[in-house]
Amino acid sequence: MLSCYSCQQIKSENEFYREKYRSRGYSIYCKSCTLRKERIRNGTSLDITRNPPGSFNRQEWSKSYRAANKAYYTEKSISRLRIKQAFPLTKEQKKQIVAIYKRAQDERMVVDHYHPLNHPLCCGLHVPWNLDVIPHEENAKKSNKFPEPDLLFQVTV
Repeated sequence: MLSCYSCQQIKSENEFYREKYRSRGYSIYCKSCTLRKERIRNGTSLDITRNPPGSFNRQEWSKSYRAANKAYYTEKSISRLRIKQAFPLTKEQKKQIVAIYKRAQDERMVVDHYHPLNHPLCCGLHVPWNLDVIPHEENAKKSNKFPEPDLLFQVTV
């Protein structure tokens, strides 16, 4: 008969795991207390919830926020759809885009939009002739700017 250090109950030896390095030859915790401690550590315990009442639950908050601002998110998705439909791509253009991304992956570089997709002055398109493969550092420096801002305001007569 052995005593469990956790539940303080006296139980038979077969209710303890064998541990040869212990002086008594058995674990200091009974099998049921060991399993309970493991479940708590792994977050699978039935008596401990991941989001106890009164705690912040990001997923629930996000759902309620989107429901409260449904008009905004609807307009946002419609505007994205309009942009996508404004310039439909052919199969050949889609293949070219895939090839550009594949080349960037092979060379360990990134794909940059020459004219930014979202800019206060103009919006570029996700088309093959607006894509360029450049090093990550150069793309990070460029950010959301035009590489040659003078070209944007150049007037041809």
